[in-house]
Amino acid sequence: MLKDSESPYRQDYRSPEWLKVKNWKSDECVVVGYTEGNGARAKTFGALILAQKGKDGKWHYVGKTAGLKDAETVKVLAKLKKLKTATPAIAGVPSDTKVQAWTKPQMVVEVKFLERTAANNVLRMPDFLRERTDKKPAECKMT
Repeated sequence: MLKDSESPYRQDYRSPEWLKVKNWKSDECVVVGYTEGNGARAKTFGALILAQKGKDGKWHYVGKTAGLKDAETVKVLAKLKKLKTATPAIAGVPSDTKVQAWTKPQMVVEVKFLERTAANNVLRMPDFLRERTDKKPAECKMT
């Protein structure tokens, strides 16, 4: 919370003197698949399935991200279709995830998120920012 130290608290009133600021973080992840899309996204995909390398050298599930604009989904899907594979590069994806396709862990994306869960290091509220062509998949490590 950012606030003017001289400003009074006003119940049930939003004031420009008190601002709620979220502490977003960002990190790079590899895309290891994508989920089925619904509605307007039925022809593309719903979300990207993300992974990072753990200390054991294996890919670990860190969440799903959406937030792509319609034009971005078409471009990203074209790239991901070239990376399709029959077997997933990771384990531990929640069973309720409707996977449309698995991909080789070669596309790196940057996502913003609020925090990681303590139990399994999954990103909370991840949101797609951009593709990172300047990063290699091996650089996407869990922190």
